[in-house]
Parts: sequence; structure tokens; C-alpha cells
Amino acid sequence: MDGPTSSGSPLLTTGERAKEDGGRKRSLKHKHKQKSSRHSTSGEEHEKPSSSKGHKDDGGASHLQDLLTSKIAQLQVGDSSLDVDISGIFSDSKLVDDASASWEAASKDGGDVGQLDYIVQGMLGHLALLQQKLSEVHAKYIVMREQKMALVESNLKVNSTKGKLESLCRELQKQNKTIISESRRIAEEEDRKRQQLSQQFQTTIEDVSKKMEQQGKDYVSSLHDNEALQGKLKTFLAQYELREEHYAHQLQAKDLAVQLADAKLQHQIELTKRETEKVALTLEQTKHISEREVALQGQLASYSEKFEVVQETLSKSNTMFGTLRDEMDKMSKHIKRLEKENGNLKKKCDQYDHGAIEMLQERGRVAEEAKKAQDKISKLEGLCRMLQAERNRLMEKTKETAPAS
Repeated sequence: MDGPTSSGSPLLTTGERAKEDGGRKRSLKHKHKQKSSRHSTSGEEHEKPSSSKGHKDDGGASHLQDLLTSKIAQLQVGDSSLDVDISGIFSDSKLVDDASASWEAASKDGGDVGQLDYIVQGMLGHLALLQQKLSEVHAKYIVMREQKMALVESNLKVNSTKGKLESLCRELQKQNKTIISESRRIAEEEDRKRQQLSQQFQTTIEDVSKKMEQQGKDYVSSLHDNEALQGKLKTFLAQYELREEHYAHQLQAKDLAVQLADAKLQHQIELTKRETEKVALTLEQTKHISEREVALQGQLASYSEKFEVVQETLSKSNTMFGTLRDEMDKMSKHIKRLEKENGNLKKKCDQYDHGAIEMLQERGRVAEEAKKAQDKISKLEGLCRMLQAERNRLMEKTKETAPAS
């Protein structure tokens, strides 16, 4: 009897341990039941992707059974961490050997039924504990499998969304590159057009400058001719001043007329010079207006026409001086004839008076043309002021549009 008693001690320990584990498990189940109400939402979330995936699979009935098993496992385990306490199950590695030895010893000693029953009860308790732990582990496996399936489905959705976003990003980058290339092409085309207009504008300015230089040369030639005419006139006045007082008065009147015409010419030259300076200033100011080149070219063409009108006016003045020179030649011939024909002096004097009247009329006409030229110059000044105001407006508009671009 000593053998069975000594061999029954480990079995007793194992049975007590099984009872303690059963009581601990019942207390844990009680705690998990209190937590199940708080985790019901998470359980439903796990159930929804599982059920949705079950509709896609062919084995719907088996999957529904798995769902029910998972729900039961969640209710049994109850904890979100799904930890299963399996400590103490395999703490005694010689439990089976000791039980077998005790069984053989009890059989040899006569087969005490109570002791054998005690050994069997201990083994059954340990087996029940193993089955309980195995069911808990299986439930944990089912729950974790459903969670894994839900995570896989969520991962697939995330990957699909990621692929769509990456495709959208590539499309946006492609459109961005297209917009950048188009903007560069438009900018290059605008620069090329601006350079062409600038070259055309520069060519027009050079043509106008050449015309102005030619006009200056013509003015200098006219001045030399006028000076020569004045010298001849003074020579004739010095030769015939003492002959007759009437002729002296006539020659003085003619000299005054010539001086007046010279003063008018000098005034016209000065006005033309001022106008030339103003036009040059206007041309210098209009260089910076790149967006209005075409309109300004038309206005410059208008300027050229107006300058041609002024040039025609000056040509008419030159014609007047040519007429004066012819008159002076006629006068010299007339004086020579006076030496031969003193009797016809009064008649020729009347003719000379008639020529003086025509000269006065010509002077009035020149004054009227000079007034018209002055009016044209005033109009040109007004046009220059208008161009300057337009340039200021364009510069302000350019400054406003520059920060916006």
C-alpha cells in the first residue's frame, strides 16, 4: 500500500491543479463576459468583412459555420487580446509515466478499486483540462483567421486606392509637363514676335533719321543761297543808292522785305528744329512700348506724311526765294536798261512797284503757310503728348500684369 500512496501524490497534485485551473478559467470567463458588451462593436466589424467575403466564396454554408464558431469563440474567450492561459498543463513531464506506474502497481497489489478510480479520475480531469484548452486555442485560431481575412481585404482595398492615386499622380505630372512645355513654346513665340517688331521699328526710325539729315542739308544749302542773295542785294543797293531817292526807298523796302522773309525763314528753321527734337524725343520714348509697335508704326507713317507736308512748305519757301532771285535779276537788267532808257523810268518804276506788291502778297502767303505749319506743329505736339500718356498707361498696365503672371 505504500507504493500506491507514494505514487498517488503527483496525481493528487495534478487533480488539484486541474481544479484550480477550472476555477481560474470560470473567473476569467466571468470577467470576459463583462468585457463582451464593450467589444461587441469590434466583433461585428470582424463579422461584416467575414460575411461579405463569405458571399464571394463557393462554400457559403461552411463559412457561415466558421462565423458562428468564431462568434462563439469570441464569447468564450471574450478578451480582445485572445490570450489563452496554457501554463501548468505540461508542467509535469512525467505525468503519464507516473500514472502508468501507479496503475501497474495498483494492479499488482490486488487491484484496489478506489485507488484505481482515483488515478482514472485524475487522468480524466487532466484530459478535460487539455480538451478545454484545445477548444480555446481552436477558437482563438478561428478568430485570428477571420481577423486575418478582414485585414487582407482591407489591405487589398488600400493597395487598390494606392494604385489609383499613383495613376492619378502620373497623369497630373504628365499634364503638368505638357502645360510647362506649352507655356515655354508660347513665351518663345512671343519673344520672337517682339524681336521682329523691334527690328521693324528700328528700321523705321533709321529711315526717319536719314530723311531728317537730308532735310538739314537742304536747309544749309538754302541758307547759303540766301546769304549769297543778300550779298548781291547789298551790292546793288550800294551801287544805285545815290542815283535816285525813289529807287533808294524802293530798294530799302525790298531789303526790308528780304530781311523779313529771312527772319521768317530763320523762325521756320528754328521751329522745324524744335519739332525735330520733339519728334526725336517722342521716338526715344516710344522705343519702350513693345506692345503697341504696329499702331505706333502707323502713327510714325502719319508723322512722315506730315513731315513731307512741312518739307513741301519749305520747298515752296525755296520757290519763293527763287522767285525773289529772278526778280533781282530782272531788277539788275532793269537798271541796265535804265541807263539806256531814262525816258521810260517812270513806267519801269511802276512795273517795279507792281513786283513789290506781288512780293508783299507772296509774303502774306508765306506767313499764312508758316501759320499752317505752326498749327501742324501744335497738332504734332498734342499727338506726342497723347502718345506719352498712352505709354504711361501701358507701363502701368504692364506693371499690374507682371506680378499677376
